[in-house]
Formats: sequence, C-alpha cells, structure tokens
Amino acid sequence: RASYERGRYADAIRYEHHALELAPNRVDALTTIGAAYEATGDYGRAVAAYHRLGSVGAYYRRSAVELAARAAEARRLGARGVPPPVASHDAETLYA
Repeated sequence: RASYERGRYADAIRYEHHALELAPNRVDALTTIGAAYEATGDYGRAVAAYHRLGSVGAYYRRSAVELAARAAEARRLGARGVPPPVASHDAETLYA
C-alpha cells in the first residue's frame, strides 16, 4: 500500500500480486491492485481485481460490486490519472 500512496502504481501492482501468490485471498492486496489499476487508467484490470475480491466470500461482494461499478463508470467517462482512494484494509470497516 505504501507504493500506492506514493503514486508508484506499477510497483504497488507488482508487490500486491506477489502478496497474492503467498495468500490468494488477501483483501488488502486485491483492493490496492484495483485502485492502482484505476489510477493508471486500466479500468478493465481494475474491474477484474474487484470481481476477484467479490469471489473471496459473500461478505465482500457488495463492496466489490460497488468498486467495480466505480471503475466501469470511470472507464465510460474516460477519466484518467485520478487515483481513487484506497479504503482502510481493515475488513470490518471496509466491508461492513
């Protein structure tokens, strides 16, 4: 997440993909990957990351759908270079 907060989106994506290799259902990694892809304008991959987040479990589906819809809308509007906020990685507050 630190790379994302510093605007180093490619690094954030790479680091979080590595984290997913170690623990495939890490919610924090999936949300950061989605947000980083959004920040680079790669909305298709952002939506895919959010869909994967939704597949982690029913608890995360609502938030995943909302995040994917946001990325799809940004793609539709042609928004680029506006980094979305990354919510807290505390699952209790992020997906309550």
